[in-house]
Amino acid sequence: MTESELYKELGVLTKKETWKDSITYVSSLLNHDSLKIQAKAIWLLGEMGLLYPLAVQDAANLIASFLDSPVPLLRMRAVTALGRIGRGSYPVIEPYWTALFRFAADEEAKVS
Repeated sequence: MTESELYKELGVLTKKETWKDSITYVSSLLNHDSLKIQAKAIWLLGEMGLLYPLAVQDAANLIASFLDSPVPLLRMRAVTALGRIGRGSYPVIEPYWTALFRFAADEEAKVS
């Protein structure tokens, strides 16, 4: 499947009725070679995590790893996704709390 086709497939998955069954698949895309696909997967998992925070819990560590990405878009998506997941269930993202707030406290550590 091409990057464009996969991106369109992810667009279809934005329909909430498919979310719970798609979390494992979308999580697997965090390791994709394409930054565009990774960014979309991070965003989508954040959205899914607001409604199903415990179902995305296994992906939270991998999402948090993007906080150290050299790519600003991936850092921004990771911060946003963890925030959405945390709104659903704070304990899921509690281990990443300090890492998240370094972006608020450090003038040099900008998300974007």
